Amino acid sequence: MERHFDPWQREAIEISGGRHLVLAPPGCGKTDILTERVVHAHEQGVEYRDMLCLTFTNRASRGMKERICRR
Repeated sequence: MERHFDPWQREAIEISGGRHLVLAPPGCGKTDILTERVVHAHEQGVEYRDMLCLTFTNRASRGMKERICRR
């Protein structure tokens, strides 16, 4: 099932170049946005080894990796 993102979320997903910080409260879809951002960047030619995603916990890190692999 493909998720539909609002214009602000879509902007965070599709922005190109540079470093980006996404800050938002729990439950608002940050992980979904970051997952889609990683997939989008890879589709644009950025190698996974050239990306860095930071999370606050190992559990969150595993969850992000699983979502990217599923996507």
